Amino acid sequence: VTTLIGYGFGGALTGVRGFIPMALNTAAAFLLLTLGTLAARPHRAPVAHLMGDGPGGRLARHLIPWAVAAALAVGWLLRHALGAGWLDVVHGLAALTAVLVIALVGVIVWAAGSLNRYDEERRRFFELSQDMFAVADFGGHFVELNPQWERQLGWSREEMRRRPFIELVHPDDVAATLGEYARANEGAAVLRFTNRYRTRGGDYRWLEWCATTVPRLRLGFAVARDVTDLRRLERDLAQRVADLRNANQELEAFSYSVSHDLRAPLRHIAGFAKLLTTQSSQGLTADARRWLEIIDSSTRRMGALIDDLLAFSHISRAAVTTQPVDLGALVGRVWDEVRQGHNGRPVRWSLGALPTVPGDEALLRVAFTNLLDNALKYSGTQPLPEIRVEATVEGGEAVIAVRDNGVGFDMRYVDKLFGVFQRLHPREEFDGTGIGLATVRRVVARHGGRVWAESEPGRGATFTVALPVASAERVA
Repeated sequence: VTTLIGYGFGGALTGVRGFIPMALNTAAAFLLLTLGTLAARPHRAPVAHLMGDGPGGRLARHLIPWAVAAALAVGWLLRHALGAGWLDVVHGLAALTAVLVIALVGVIVWAAGSLNRYDEERRRFFELSQDMFAVADFGGHFVELNPQWERQLGWSREEMRRRPFIELVHPDDVAATLGEYARANEGAAVLRFTNRYRTRGGDYRWLEWCATTVPRLRLGFAVARDVTDLRRLERDLAQRVADLRNANQELEAFSYSVSHDLRAPLRHIAGFAKLLTTQSSQGLTADARRWLEIIDSSTRRMGALIDDLLAFSHISRAAVTTQPVDLGALVGRVWDEVRQGHNGRPVRWSLGALPTVPGDEALLRVAFTNLLDNALKYSGTQPLPEIRVEATVEGGEAVIAVRDNGVGFDMRYVDKLFGVFQRLHPREEFDGTGIGLATVRRVVARHGGRVWAESEPGRGATFTVALPVASAERVA
């Protein structure tokens, strides 16, 4: 650099006494080699400091060109002043020193202003944040706090800086807080640590912390977020879950109790009605015999309702055992059973290719039994019932459609279709308890799937089940 500056000031060859002078092209080559060596390691100092996005890098990139230009300008002026005889060497050095001092002071003042402006912008962001920002020293005191602390806890920032922050921590959380504080001082990052801080009013707020330290500065930087409302919601949710679990247990006990208590009198009613029919048939009027038949059919229907309720309760409680289930083979077996239960009447039956899905085979059997039984029952008014089962795989789901050409239903009431005891057709037209489709929906939901229906009155119905083709989180 000295050689290049010497050539710039008019020297032919520049050297130092006792050393061989250096040619211009050699000096330029050495300078380029030095710059290239530094540029080859951009992530190491000093190039990393100059090229960084931090305030130091930005300041250096502004200062270096001005510093180089100022030094060259002062040197050039001094060279010509000495050559022209305006100054002798002593006065020239004095002038050079004075100019450099003035230039350096000016650069320092300008740099200080830039840093102050940057700090002011940082502080504006610091104070506008809705989170609670804090800087603490290794002695256990807050050094800087943003206004959110005052809004959340009620203490002024000056009050919080005067006392050790551990005095504000709930007594039950002091030990854990000191432990995390010691870990942070050793350089470990603190993530999602929670403790309670006392407010000016005397109650406590839950804070969740993320913090890190700079041991060189002996300072810690932390962000806290008030999670008191979240903790309260979590506590309320846990209480509601516990209440719901207790209610389910009570309901389960109630269902078994009711089923047991109802079955005994139901058997008595059915048995005595049968005895009256067989032993006193000659003395009964036609109306009396009809009343006994109504009693008998009602008791049988109530028995079926109890059985369905118990089955629905069992499905809601049973654990889902996941294994690969071949739906084609499963639906084929279910169809054979359902068709035999309907006296083997002629039906046009079509079973497409169905995929294998993860699931509980026993529960899926119950679901498809209800779907096929419904399809056959509600198409029984047709001269030739038609039932088709087909599937596609879309977006990670196996979509299985069960179609029939039966009586259908009005889509205005589709929301009632999968509810318990909900019927869209009179019992006189089609028997049933109104629990079958509710059972289907519960089984599908426990497999993480969906079920829906589409229909037009008199034009059949389509019930569609979508099941995940890969293991998924089950719904309890």
